Amino acid sequence: MEGPDFDGIKAVLSSGAKVIAAGGIGTKDHIRQLKETCPQLYGIIVGKALYSGRLTLESAIEVAKEANI
Repeated sequence: MEGPDFDGIKAVLSSGAKVIAAGGIGTKDHIRQLKETCPQLYGIIVGKALYSGRLTLESAIEVAKEANI
């Protein structure tokens, strides 16, 4: 939950593949950063951050809507 691999995600996106980011996403800022740096993302999976209480479902949805994900 220290942050996603932005460089790795960008590399896969550059191939034209539809990408769903998963792994390392632990905060609302990670979601915002993903949308800003990788706007062509197909989706984002936030799992452990929800279970651990670092993010609530409501706050993740709110930031995703703000970021137009």
